[in-house]
Amino acid sequence: MKKKISNTEKEENNIETTDDETKNSINTHMKFRKIRLTKLKLIILLVFTVVGMGIGGYCYYYFSHYVSTDDAFIGGQPVYISPQISGNVKKIFITNNEHVKAGQLLLEIDPKPFDLNLEQAKAQVEVTKSKLLSAEAEYMIAVDAQNTAAVDMHRNQILMAGTMTGSAISQEKFEHSISIYEATVSGVKMKSAAILLAKSNLKKAIVKLEQAKLNLSYTKIYAPINGNITRKKINLGSYVTQGKPILALVSDNKWINANFKETQLTHMKVGQPVNIYIDAYPGITFKGHIQSLQSGTGAEFSLLPPENATGNFVKVVQRVPVKIVFNKMPNPMKYFLALGMSVTPTVKI
Repeated sequence: MKKKISNTEKEENNIETTDDETKNSINTHMKFRKIRLTKLKLIILLVFTVVGMGIGGYCYYYFSHYVSTDDAFIGGQPVYISPQISGNVKKIFITNNEHVKAGQLLLEIDPKPFDLNLEQAKAQVEVTKSKLLSAEAEYMIAVDAQNTAAVDMHRNQILMAGTMTGSAISQEKFEHSISIYEATVSGVKMKSAAILLAKSNLKKAIVKLEQAKLNLSYTKIYAPINGNITRKKINLGSYVTQGKPILALVSDNKWINANFKETQLTHMKVGQPVNIYIDAYPGITFKGHIQSLQSGTGAEFSLLPPENATGNFVKVVQRVPVKIVFNKMPNPMKYFLALGMSVTPTVKI
């Protein structure tokens, strides 16, 4: 007789079967997951390895082909403007930080005293010219007198020679004609010396006239180069002194003063290309090249250079100034470059 299986037992058997299948499915899923994780780890490790090798290769290439320093600054040559004459400032045509062009009028010193000096110099030239003309006229008169005295002396000499035949001329008259001639010769010499003196005085007067013209031209001060006005120390009515700076003019022509370590100079040469990065303009690369390397470290040209012979020597890596110039100067209207701004140059060696 077959044993009957109740519905409850069937349900329990079905549940047990389902649990076994679920466990098998979970185990299979876990195995595949572990395999995927292992593959993912390998891929990540491989990626990191490739990236690391790439970064390492780039760093090796970079450091073997480029040298850089952050000890670099914008350099330039400020021109200090000093008046050639002393006087009161009459007009000012510029302000601090203004950009000017070469030949532009900056300021004017009161020209009245120099106008008077010029007129006096002109008058002095005319006076010396008239004195020279007078001396030349007197010289010609003296020459004529000398010629006349020479004729008289020669005639009396002939007459004196004829006294043996009864010619009538006294010795006294003959000697008197000789004295007159000698006096006219001295007179010609004196008038000739007077002409030389008058010519010398005329030259001096002309020199003073030219100096007066020059001083008058100095009342107007012009910009010698293109650049920006800085450190203006004058106002209207200020009294300026000859040779004392009254303002500075920073040229548009600027360069880079870079202080490289001596260990970075092994392969550095004049003319090598340079990428210039200015802190004020991030993300922008300016092109330049090395113009020169200073023949001495910065410490050697300092106010108090080190004296290594004292016995307190400590080796310190020295820095050598290198001058880097732009291949093309940045547009000053777009990029403002002030002296001393920080720069990071990178030299391709």
